[in-house]
Amino acid sequence: MHPSQSPRGAAASLLAAVANHSPIPSHRQRKAICPAQLDRYQAMRTTASVDLREPKRIVRTPLHRRHAMNIWKSVVLGSALAFIVPFALAAQSSDTSIGTWKLNVSKSTFGSETPPKGQIRIYTADPKGTHLVIEDETADGKKSKTEITISYDGKVHPAAGNPDWDSAAATRVGPSETNANLYRNGKPVGTLHRVVSEDGKTMTMNFRVTKASGTTETSLSVFDRQ
Repeated sequence: MHPSQSPRGAAASLLAAVANHSPIPSHRQRKAICPAQLDRYQAMRTTASVDLREPKRIVRTPLHRRHAMNIWKSVVLGSALAFIVPFALAAQSSDTSIGTWKLNVSKSTFGSETPPKGQIRIYTADPKGTHLVIEDETADGKKSKTEITISYDGKVHPAAGNPDWDSAAATRVGPSETNANLYRNGKPVGTLHRVVSEDGKTMTMNFRVTKASGTTETSLSVFDRQ
């Protein structure tokens, strides 16, 4: 209150401030007004739930803090996924082997081994890399299926269904070229070098493996995209 202003004048000024929804009066202004007048002015601000005697404080309980923290964690996680996922999908889509490939037996060579009747390779994008399914059919009609997820990180990853190798570690040489080491029971038993042509229609594989039977198989396989 101004030194020359009477309590009644201060009350009038406060009433005008309340009516105009001005900020809450200062502690000095509130002391200059009697409790009855304060009750009267408080009634005018009921819709705003403002107490003119003492400003209300927001009490934050542990439950409120936990709820706020959970919301914050959700926001951070969502932002991180929104940033990471597009890059992961872009990396998968850059794998030129994605698709279905059929062995062209007439264009392939198999060393001393009897040529197989056929082979289908299916590469599909996977959150962990590229999932590969190999469907083999030998010359005498025996069929088998091998599955592995290739991450191109140079680390050994398990394979299932192949008697000659049970894990592999693959790395990229370039966008369309890959090297892989094959393992059986933790020991290296073979290598593979794969190249996809510039037009994306042909895939060539140099393959060498020491089989569980003790014989060594070498091949230069040519695949056509289906």
